[in-house]
Amino acid sequence: MREALGAALGGGLVWTTLACGGAGGLVGGGSEGAQSLCKHLQQETECPCVSLGAGSRATIDGIEVQVDVVKTWEGLSSLPEITNLDERNLMKKVGNHALVLELTYTNTKPVKSGVDFSAYIMDGDGEGRVVQPYNSKVYSKGKEGWIDLWDDDDIGPNKTRKAAFVYAVPKSAVEGSKLVLRKNVKRPDPKDPRGRMKYFAEELFVLDLGPPT
Repeated sequence: MREALGAALGGGLVWTTLACGGAGGLVGGGSEGAQSLCKHLQQETECPCVSLGAGSRATIDGIEVQVDVVKTWEGLSSLPEITNLDERNLMKKVGNHALVLELTYTNTKPVKSGVDFSAYIMDGDGEGRVVQPYNSKVYSKGKEGWIDLWDDDDIGPNKTRKAAFVYAVPKSAVEGSKLVLRKNVKRPDPKDPRGRMKYFAEELFVLDLGPPT
């Protein structure tokens, strides 16, 4: 979840990606747009990508992700709720128009785990949109047991928790938006003569979101 802040599923199938560097190419289904974006990301990152239609589930880093609700929402762009200036300015830029995803996360691992992958949106205009944390916190307020973007992203073994992400997306760019899930790992860059560390994509998904409710 902290990575999501810093970068930040058709058919009901559950998919997992191959490890980067392994055999295999583009996998999955979904819309032509989702497959095209997945192909682009795969070429860019040299990491196998899975594209999925709306309503599917994806398992990334041992966490099963299900998008339950896609909706528009009037975001906030003022104090005292939104203390980050960049977030206030971005929400104002899109007319306080937000796209909200309500998700279910299920930990399939035998031990407690945090959420260590990013979840960003590629909107209908092809612009990347990262999570707006303060608006997400406001939206989730009062929802008992939901994942807290700052302090509480742990999920027990074989347990499920809900979460909500808010993205600043202009009204004209909502249609055709897709969710990108990306798990990164840090390792030496083989192309760097000094062997400096760099983040590489290890798992990639592109998921159609379908029309908002």
